Amino acid sequence: MTAKPGRRRSRFIVGIDLGTTNSVLAYVDGEAGDDGSIELLEIPQLVSSGSVEARTQLPSFLRMPGGGDR
Repeated sequence: MTAKPGRRRSRFIVGIDLGTTNSVLAYVDGEAGDDGSIELLEIPQLVSSGSVEARTQLPSFLRMPGGGDR
């Protein structure tokens, strides 16, 4: 793929999947040529009380426990 004259080519090609259960962001380094592989972006997120971990899938929903939940 070549850039149009006068336009700068972006280094990264990005894909976003906004799923109903999970969302994912993937990218390819455009300067890697044919050797570029698809990479998943790890997103830091709260996984339990006080614990943050990088995960490749981000939940597309939020559950708020009610007063009757344990």
